[in-house]
Amino acid sequence: MLDKKRDLRALRTAASTVFADLEWMQAAPGLTLVGLGGTVRQLARIDQKLKLYPLDKVHAYILTRDAIEAIIELLAVRNRREREQVPGLKGDRADVTLAGAVIISQLMTQSRFTNLLVSGHGLREGLFYANFLNDTNPPLLPNPREFSVYSLARTSQYEEEHAENVARHSLSLFDQLAALHGHGTWERELLRYAAILHDIGVQVGYYDHHKHSAYLVLNGSLLGFSHREIALIAYLVRNHRKGLADIDEYKAVLTSSDALRIEQLSALLRIAEYLERSKSGVVRRLRVHIAPELITVAVEAVGDATVEIWDTNRRTSLFERAFGRSIRIVEGML
Repeated sequence: MLDKKRDLRALRTAASTVFADLEWMQAAPGLTLVGLGGTVRQLARIDQKLKLYPLDKVHAYILTRDAIEAIIELLAVRNRREREQVPGLKGDRADVTLAGAVIISQLMTQSRFTNLLVSGHGLREGLFYANFLNDTNPPLLPNPREFSVYSLARTSQYEEEHAENVARHSLSLFDQLAALHGHGTWERELLRYAAILHDIGVQVGYYDHHKHSAYLVLNGSLLGFSHREIALIAYLVRNHRKGLADIDEYKAVLTSSDALRIEQLSALLRIAEYLERSKSGVVRRLRVHIAPELITVAVEAVGDATVEIWDTNRRTSLFERAFGRSIRIVEGML
């Protein structure tokens, strides 16, 4: 045990010496420390296993210096064979992870960063982006988040016209009900992306496709999103058809305010989905009237929307729970 502690002190001293003159690298408002490479990803996986983290992805994971220190203490008192039993630690990295963790921890101490944003990408992806994506005018990816969402949708062979109609109705409801929900541009963006992705699970199976869609969102490559945002989009997608998914499974990445946020945005998406249930685009415009006890949504249609209105009026329970008011869908303009 004494030898292991002495070795750890030697590692810390060596790392401290290496970074002693690294004065230019300092934490400041607006700056984020990003880590990439096998050791960083390995530390993230160990931390996730120790914390029983609900998402199985390291890209965009936030690794704290305290968490790295805890991993250092965990590995320092174990020999190689014992380290191989640590959850999340790959056997071929049992020898190098401790040293890498000490170096990263010292770097964060020296630069006064308390958090490290983990990248699942490496130098190869960086070279590709730099040489093939950004060297165009205008940039090929002006909005990486949007590109990522549509990439997943197209890979899943989504129905573009239907998804866009659902997104249009969702955002119309969101905008006209802003005085009630109080959400902003961030929630509006997530709602739109959820509308685009809500049916991608149909390619797995129609029955329970809302669950399949949520799974694809959680396990797809949505770049530029935090884990909290991915979980929020997945919940909206999961709730678009029926029921209300229990948020306890991913509470580790959500905040206390997200329960109501999920309910309200899911309710808007569900109303929009049933107004477009026939996938005919018959519903063209919505007008919302807010009264103290009743919200009325008037539907302007280009054909017979009787079935859409009838079906939507049968699916209002989530909306009434989320907003605390009754809602009625009618035909014609208010």
